[in-house]
Amino acid sequence: MGDLGTIAEAAACGIRDWMDLWGDPPISGTVFMASYLAAALLILSGARRSAGRERTLWRICGFLFLFQVVNTHLDAHALIFTTGRCLAHAQGWYQDRHAVQTLAVIGLTSVVGLILLAIAIRFFRSILRSFMLVLGVSIALGFTVLKGINLHGIEAYYAGQYGPFRGADLIELSGIALALLAALIRRFGPRTPAGLTG
Repeated sequence: MGDLGTIAEAAACGIRDWMDLWGDPPISGTVFMASYLAAALLILSGARRSAGRERTLWRICGFLFLFQVVNTHLDAHALIFTTGRCLAHAQGWYQDRHAVQTLAVIGLTSVVGLILLAIAIRFFRSILRSFMLVLGVSIALGFTVLKGINLHGIEAYYAGQYGPFRGADLIELSGIALALLAALIRRFGPRTPAGLTG
């Protein structure tokens, strides 16, 4: 029962810490929300100009970006990490958290890799035709998760403050911009031929 009590306390602590994270700075938060929303709407519009599996792929990407419009201020993914930090304190292994973070990153990367592999197999031809979109979405969502993990060992690679934005913010925005560009090209370019539905 003690373990369950510790886990319950860590969960309550994790939720409190997570709620403290809510809300990005006004300028960067607004830019992120507007960028994700504009990209999502254009991606969904581009989906209508696609066919078959490619249309499904575009819709998935569009809905992921719509989720990010809300998640920009909620940081739902950070709940896992705040709860883990509280659990580390409660169970007394906080000083060894870097090894656990590394294992968590390897596990998360493996799961994401398997998901991406399954998507690549399912949507192979569509991904080739929509590579810019998939790359942009991967960069944007990947850096959202990376900021939530906040690994100090690799933070130096994307740290730095540039006006109201952090280095990781600019990389995430570049992913959104890439997806937005792909959506603009699809929106104003030729429709996918009916035979290319793969």
